[in-house]
Amino acid sequence: MRIDGDLPIIMDDGVVLRADVYRPVKEGKHPVILTYGPYAKGLPFEFGYKDQWENMTGNFPEIKAGTTNKYQCWEVVDPEKWVPEGYAIVRVDSRGAGRSPGYRIALTLQVKDFERPGDTGHLGTEERPMRGSGPFTHTNPMDRPAEIFGNMHTVFGGANKGSYLLLPIIPSKA
Repeated sequence: MRIDGDLPIIMDDGVVLRADVYRPVKEGKHPVILTYGPYAKGLPFEFGYKDQWENMTGNFPEIKAGTTNKYQCWEVVDPEKWVPEGYAIVRVDSRGAGRSPGYRIALTLQVKDFERPGDTGHLGTEERPMRGSGPFTHTNPMDRPAEIFGNMHTVFGGANKGSYLLLPIIPSKA
């Protein structure tokens, strides 16, 4: 496997994002699996997210088969499994994450509005309940009736629960 780290990707505004590329040694055209995210493209899963790694591999030990896991990171494919199949893997750190400069804004909604009947609050192998956490967009008309919400997303705490937003403070560039 050929690995090129921290390759520059220059954005229109001049910010330089950084990408790692894993590809077959043999020259040629290869299908690409591209990821772009905030989880530090070069941080090994088993070190950066130790509890989640142990939980996942304890429940699914086959994940560790056929790889050293040296390049396995959070929420992306393992190059040691895909590159031998002829794929090229490109991982890009998003703005303000990992090796890419800049700022990013994270927003978490914690409201009754996101709870579902029978919801345990657990996502995948995550052990901590995440009840009331959710994305901004709801596309299910039964979830966000147009006659009530006018097809717009609002923060609605629901009965007996308050709503709040967690917003970061972004320092000035001065």
